[in-house]
Amino acid sequence: MHSIALGISSLILCFSMWINIVLMAWFTYRNIEYLEHQLSDCRCIRDFRSIWQGGFIGRHMRFNMVMMVITFPNAMYRRGDTAKDAHKRISLRLKRCIWGIYVFLYINGFCLALLGYLIKVSQESAI
Repeated sequence: MHSIALGISSLILCFSMWINIVLMAWFTYRNIEYLEHQLSDCRCIRDFRSIWQGGFIGRHMRFNMVMMVITFPNAMYRRGDTAKDAHKRISLRLKRCIWGIYVFLYINGFCLALLGYLIKVSQESAI
């Protein structure tokens, strides 16, 4: 791949990742209290809230635990971390927003890995 195309791809990916970070921080800042209130009877949510407090990284870690409750409700229930139907108290709109943010994050990660591979291949072919 041509070096200019790789450079432009890198800039686009960097911009996309920054958008993802800003969206995740904004969503977490606005909705983490409500999400934790909906899951207030879950032991894992209470524990993470007391451990991580309210800083930027703490809010993100608490948001990750909410995502775990939504993604793996049966596993969290078997471990004794949540109630049986705790994840159903979160509205479908919020679940879709959370999933959208994480899918965007995973797509960015995949594109970053692909870009790294393309840069490596282009450097090997230049030698």
